[in-house]
Amino acid sequence: MLTNADTLRGAALLFAQGLFITIELGVLTILIGGALGAVLGAIRASDLRWIQAPIALYVEVMRSIPLLVFLFVAYYGLPIVFGINSLSPLTSAIIAMSSHSAAYTCQIVRAGLDAVPRGQWEAARALNLSYANAMRHIILPQALRIIVPPFVLQCIGTFKDTSVASVIGLIDITNNALVIRGNTGSNWDVFAVLALLYFVICATVGAIGHAIEKRLDRGYFVLERPTVRVDLLAPLAS
Repeated sequence: MLTNADTLRGAALLFAQGLFITIELGVLTILIGGALGAVLGAIRASDLRWIQAPIALYVEVMRSIPLLVFLFVAYYGLPIVFGINSLSPLTSAIIAMSSHSAAYTCQIVRAGLDAVPRGQWEAARALNLSYANAMRHIILPQALRIIVPPFVLQCIGTFKDTSVASVIGLIDITNNALVIRGNTGSNWDVFAVLALLYFVICATVGAIGHAIEKRLDRGYFVLERPTVRVDLLAPLAS
């Protein structure tokens, strides 16, 4: 057990170092995968039929390959493809996890945009709004209420999936927990701390997502909503 003071300090330092790498990997994966998935999802929900088949193929391939396998492909295969010596475990993990996450985010965004009634699109066209303005002022504020909850779950899953990256040598909290276990012989207490750290990370992400959902329900994220003031006491125009 972790009872010695020096052992506790060493274990705390290793957990802190691994926690930083885990958060860095999770945040970068969410940002890159989320941005790529949002673009792909918007294209799939659009009328650009000629590019939808390649995107659909990409989504199916990514969702059919386990993340663990894709990590090995990125870590060992990409250096051969690009003719370089090697990729760092963090770079390989970011590439693999972002590509993997983008496929799921694409489906989330597409489903959210498709859930907006077609009458809303037709109303935007009737108002002679461009595609960008229609998305910004009419479609996206409604779609976000549908997109955010599953995307938050996707983000939580991303942070949990970071533990898999330890198999390619990433020095994250899972890897460092195994190092602490090997150095101290501790078992349950090391993994109890590991479980607690993952719980704190995922609970924090869930709380942030819940706060965003509440703000969306109050309409705070509708950008420049046009308003029309009507004076009921004013005389009718002749």
